[in-house]
Amino acid sequence: MLTKLKLLSAAWIGGEDGPKAFMVAATSDDNGETWSKPRLVIDSLSSSLPLPRSVIIGNFWTDPNGKLWLFFDQTMNHYDGRQGVWVITCKNPDAEKPLWSVNVYISYDRNRAKDGEILMARFTENDILAKALVTPGSKIKMLISRPLKNRKK
Repeated sequence: MLTKLKLLSAAWIGGEDGPKAFMVAATSDDNGETWSKPRLVIDSLSSSLPLPRSVIIGNFWTDPNGKLWLFFDQTMNHYDGRQGVWVITCKNPDAEKPLWSVNVYISYDRNRAKDGEILMARFTENDILAKALVTPGSKIKMLISRPLKNRKK
C-alpha cells in the first residue's frame, strides 16, 4: 500500500507455516525494486497462553488522511477454529522510525439477514487480560452499519 510519499509496504509470515508464525513488514521507496530490512514485527507468542498464538494473514491500507493501517489475523495453535482480526495504525508511515498504535481487536457480525445491522467490537489485549474494558475507547458493541430504509429483501 502506498503512503503519501509513495512508500510501498508489504507484510509476510515468518518463522514457520504453523503455530509459531509471526508477521514481518518492510518498505520500498523504489516501487518494489528493493526492500528495507524488516521495519515491523508482530510476534503474538506468549508464555502466559496455554497454546501458541499465530499471526497468519496481514493487509495494509492507507486511509484518505494518510494513516497506514495493518489488519492481521491471530489464531490459536495455527488454526483451531478460534481467530480474530486485529489492527494497528501508524500516523507517520513515512518517518524514519514510524510509531505504531497498540494492537486493537476488531470483529463484526450481527444477524444481517434479519435486521441488516452490523456491529463491531473494539478492545485491546490489555482488556482481555484484565477481563474488563480498561483501555480508553474500548467498546463491546458499536453499530457501524444500518440498512437503508427501503432495502429490498
